Amino acid sequence: DDAKAVADEPAVTERPRRRVASRRSAARPQVEPEPEVLDESAPAPAPVLGRPLLLHFWASWCAPCRRELPALDARVARWTGEGLQTRVVSVDREADRARRFAAELALGLPLYIDGPDGLAAAMDLPSLPCTFLFDAKGQRVLELHGESDENLRALDAALAVLLKGPAAAESASLGGGQ
Repeated sequence: DDAKAVADEPAVTERPRRRVASRRSAARPQVEPEPEVLDESAPAPAPVLGRPLLLHFWASWCAPCRRELPALDARVARWTGEGLQTRVVSVDREADRARRFAAELALGLPLYIDGPDGLAAAMDLPSLPCTFLFDAKGQRVLELHGESDENLRALDAALAVLLKGPAAAESASLGGGQ
């Protein structure tokens, strides 16, 4: 049974929803076509099964994304050493705009761009930012909508369970490092 938690933030940036046939499931999405890599340090877009995956969607025009991404960036550095794969995907239509936004925030996250009609549409995102956490078997264990400290604490707690490593345990015991 999936331990799925959904947290809603009142200041969520909604976008008009163009539903693709309902494809939401608890399984990890197929990444086809693959998102474009925004920075050369990012790993290949297709995640490796057998390791947990954090899939986060954002946009340069999203005010809650601007607030959340620096905090997520700091966490990813700790979690990656514990085996977490991270794909942070912009839904912007223009790669240059997403790159400028990421540079302005000095993000070190592995960044990708897929536009609003790619993986974001397939995942049927209800809002931005939107975060999904998948376990090593590819099953969705957490889905978060919006930006809040509560969401980041929920993510830390879920990762502490999934990764069971020192960095994850330290992060959870510190209340998410906030």
